[in-house]
Amino acid sequence: MRIVVAPDSFKESMTAVQAARAMAVGVRDALPTCLIDQVPVSDGGEGFAEAVTAAWDASWQEVTTVDALGRPRTAGFGRDSDRAVIDLASSVGLEHILPGERDVMRSSTIGLGHVIASAVDAGARSLLIGLGGSASNDMGLGMLVALGARCLDERGGEVEPVPTEFSRIRRIEVEPARRRLEGVSITVAGDVTNPLTGSHGAAAVFGPQKGLTGSAITWIDGEMMRLAAVLGLSHWACRPGTGAAGGTAFALAAVLGAELAIGIDHLARVVGLRERLEEADLLLTGRGPSMGSPWTARRSAECSAWPASAGCPPSSSPDGSGSMSRLSSVCVIWGPRTSSRSPILQRHWRPLSDRARVICAGRLRTPCVTVLLVMTGSSHTLNDVL
Repeated sequence: MRIVVAPDSFKESMTAVQAARAMAVGVRDALPTCLIDQVPVSDGGEGFAEAVTAAWDASWQEVTTVDALGRPRTAGFGRDSDRAVIDLASSVGLEHILPGERDVMRSSTIGLGHVIASAVDAGARSLLIGLGGSASNDMGLGMLVALGARCLDERGGEVEPVPTEFSRIRRIEVEPARRRLEGVSITVAGDVTNPLTGSHGAAAVFGPQKGLTGSAITWIDGEMMRLAAVLGLSHWACRPGTGAAGGTAFALAAVLGAELAIGIDHLARVVGLRERLEEADLLLTGRGPSMGSPWTARRSAECSAWPASAGCPPSSSPDGSGSMSRLSSVCVIWGPRTSSRSPILQRHWRPLSDRARVICAGRLRTPCVTVLLVMTGSSHTLNDVL
């Protein structure tokens, strides 16, 4: 029996790679002789670069950078020949800022810009950048500044690229950043379809989870629209996907010419999930819900569609030997909403492993049943859930 373990990250609890390892432990406990194929799949947020690096069998290079508040931290990127994979979350992600320290008005994406520059300096000419889990709402200006751009006031003085200083910005010189990445192709990966501004924009939808309130949301939204006009790129503000990561997708696409590849299907292709499902009997997947984003209906449907996209309909039956000739079940583990990564192993690793074990043990008795399990993170037992 071959089981594909392909979870997304469990927001602010564990990365997709860590979740896959935990689930694999549970699978191995229940089915010691089965083959386990770990295929971490990230939506572009935390753990994305790590997951793709593993799928590419690439090397990981660490980078000294800063977090969203400008404090030193170590991030990195995966490099395979002239291509590199980066995720915003590893440098300027919300997960690195304690709840009491979060200040979106003074946060920026400068740290992401440093990682991008390091990847290009290392020889990368094709960048895959995952966006998700951001702590900022600076519409990517910090990233552009780190790459050489300048935000200027009415007298030509430089302005810090953070929301609290937006009203002082009268001109933005982006050509140095464009020259810095000349000859480099960029693909942005993520599953956010929100535009930069408006009632469904970056500030309105994702601002509250970063600490923004009503009046601040309205102000930032207006300033982002004004700054898009300053750049001569107002027509980009309403385009789907440009609101990802506090508007960082806007800067990457509108200013730097990146391609926006939105959706889990693209991310699944990056890690070769379709090909690996073709020989699988069972797909075990799951993730933690995103704050302010209903996950279960959308992502459960997407996960359930993966077998069909690989030519493996969920209704397939066991062959005469009792083993599965085609993928027949999709099991989804839905994680708890959480605001703390610590202690990660004690709080989340074992519950996830236990649920994977019980799913696989039950899988032998009811091989053609699609199972949806809710990982409550509480004292509820699996019998309570089922």
